[in-house]
Amino acid sequence: MTTTREHIARALHEGIGISKDDAMDMVAAFFEEIGASLQRGHTVKLARFGAFRLRAKKSRPGRNPRTKEGVPISARRVVLFRASNSLKAIVSQGHTATHGGVRTAPYPGRLNAAVTEASRN
Repeated sequence: MTTTREHIARALHEGIGISKDDAMDMVAAFFEEIGASLQRGHTVKLARFGAFRLRAKKSRPGRNPRTKEGVPISARRVVLFRASNSLKAIVSQGHTATHGGVRTAPYPGRLNAAVTEASRN
């Protein structure tokens, strides 16, 4: 199953009791800010989740796989994501991770259960 913006907004609505419209606005603003920060060339670091950064790729020669004709690939910027060790542990070992030697829930609090439940629906 895929978790969407709507699932995240529903989790906010159910987890912290804000209206559905406010939750959708918060989720949209969150992702818009990430995109705007990346567009400005900034790295976006989210503790216990990961970091988004830009990488500049130079132009290079490419090839059309059907015709084998050479095609230039233009220079561009691409987004890279590096997962935090906490997120890697959550994904590989289940729903608990170690932080400073203490086992904790990945995202403590009532929102964790709401996100899990919303993504199931």
